[in-house]
Amino acid sequence: NDIYKKEILLTDKIKLNNYRSNIEWTYDYLLAMLWKRMMEASFELKSLIKTTLEKEGYSLAESDLVGIMPKPMENINRIILNVLVGEKMGKGNKAYTYNWIVYRLGDTNNKIVPRSIIKLFSVAARHELDEMEGENKEGRKIFKPRSLENSIEEVSEDRITDMSEEYAEYQIIFSQLKNYCSTFPADEQTLYSALKKCGMKEENLKTVIDHFIEIGVLKEYQRKKGDAIRYHIPDIYLKGMKLKRKGYR
Repeated sequence: NDIYKKEILLTDKIKLNNYRSNIEWTYDYLLAMLWKRMMEASFELKSLIKTTLEKEGYSLAESDLVGIMPKPMENINRIILNVLVGEKMGKGNKAYTYNWIVYRLGDTNNKIVPRSIIKLFSVAARHELDEMEGENKEGRKIFKPRSLENSIEEVSEDRITDMSEEYAEYQIIFSQLKNYCSTFPADEQTLYSALKKCGMKEENLKTVIDHFIEIGVLKEYQRKKGDAIRYHIPDIYLKGMKLKRKGYR
């Protein structure tokens, strides 16, 4: 959608909207893609997941033409995540793993790019291999929740690299905002001041912020009507920009 707006330069472009179609990855399709890649790389994992799904009343489709075809369904994805990681990201009131991934990898529009979800599990797998030496693996999950948690910063750094390349005009913001506004959520005045220190012209500040909201980097909100406007940056960008969240541990 953003490429369409930037690259298609027609006077009456709005007239094309009736003929447009958006192709986007949904979360459950992303997970199904990931399971397909993982199962095709490991017969043992495929057998484990297939057996678990069958016990829950689901089948795992497979064909000679396209191979394994996991169904992009929330229930199935929750079952597979329970096999790989566990139902929750730890004991007690920890988040459900299915929800945790969305919160950590999604932008402010709840969109996740395929590279981020693949990177999350590949980095986590590396952490597991590093820790596996001499460990008793009997009865344990394939991924510890800690391995996923420790992978987020590297995933976020990769995402910021991608965004800096795609939106070169904002590269200085992605790299330097931490020097002038290091903690989020941030109030409007603080953010405007920081963007000016990053070299943005005052007359363009509203345009820059509106664009950041559109591409999922910023979210504008008020705690209650009449309160000052504040801006939130999601984790997928926050950590890669070396920013901190108020009250976040």
